[in-house]
Amino acid sequence: MQLVLPVQALILDIGNVICEWSPVKLGYRAHPGSGQPDASVVTEVVEATIRQSDWLDLDRGVLTPEVAIKRAQQRWPKDNDWIESIYRKMPESLVPLPDTVAAMQEARDAGLPLYILSNMPSHAGQYLFKNHACFSWVEHAVLSCDCKMLKPDLAIYHHLIKTCALVPQHCVFLDDMPENVNAAQQCQLQAFQAKDTATVGAMIRDIVAAFVQQN
Repeated sequence: MQLVLPVQALILDIGNVICEWSPVKLGYRAHPGSGQPDASVVTEVVEATIRQSDWLDLDRGVLTPEVAIKRAQQRWPKDNDWIESIYRKMPESLVPLPDTVAAMQEARDAGLPLYILSNMPSHAGQYLFKNHACFSWVEHAVLSCDCKMLKPDLAIYHHLIKTCALVPQHCVFLDDMPENVNAAQQCQLQAFQAKDTATVGAMIRDIVAAFVQQN
């Protein structure tokens, strides 16, 4: 990572940056029956739920889980309970990555302001901020469900920058999706892709080290 100093803030995505996010693992975890479901059937369930535009509408905050569940059950009527469980268990499937959390704490202790910019449905965002302490270390979180915008729309990045009075050239943004990183760079943020959840903590520590050194 080539950072341009000074670094004044660190902006983090949630999925596969702060928390693990795996649609396939959620498909298995949400299965209501006993035993291991067949992989091909898990793929069908994921395609009927997470891979649909309804999922993006949940993230955008223009659709409720209840409506999304009914639509998905109509698309894939083989197991209504499994379909519902996908939506209900999604928040708890977002398990914080221990090394990321440890690095976030180091950033907080060093005085580096933390922000969140994430596509996230309302019920999941509420769950995370209620149940995981690391989210209380954040100065401000922009969630797509609240502002009705989604990454990689440039408008959501400008919304964060304006709302938090940030100087984008001095902010570092980490996201797992290349299109989101590219959009952030178009908004003048220093943006880098977190390609592996195992390396996010190290990326954050490098940013913290630069922040400490400049101060």
